[in-house]
Amino acid sequence: MSRDARRPLGDLKENLSWILRYSDGIEGYLTYFNRSYEEFLENEMFQDCCLAKIGQIAECLNRISKNHRSEYEKYFVPIVGEFHGMRDITIHQYENINYRIIWVFLTKERLLIRDAARECLDALGSDDTDGS
Repeated sequence: MSRDARRPLGDLKENLSWILRYSDGIEGYLTYFNRSYEEFLENEMFQDCCLAKIGQIAECLNRISKNHRSEYEKYFVPIVGEFHGMRDITIHQYENINYRIIWVFLTKERLLIRDAARECLDALGSDDTDGS
């Protein structure tokens, strides 16, 4: 795709769709590793895959918060809380990661963000809502 044909990084529907895709990726990892917290603690590949997706979701949320403030406040502010700080820790301060907090995000909070992204896409009249 040529540089001019790409959507801008701040495109709302695109970022919402990516949140759904990244969430589906995490779901795939959880399924592959039998939703085992013990496996998560012991398997660096499992951790790395999930942490990368968390960073990607956080970046999409950051773009939405900067470029589409009203949608961000309506759909995401009530559930994300201190989420933006999690991205910085997973990327820049990985030695300080609390894996119990990451696990709660993966198994519970991520689903709330996924559902909010889907709800926002539905409100925008998108047909890109077929993710899990």
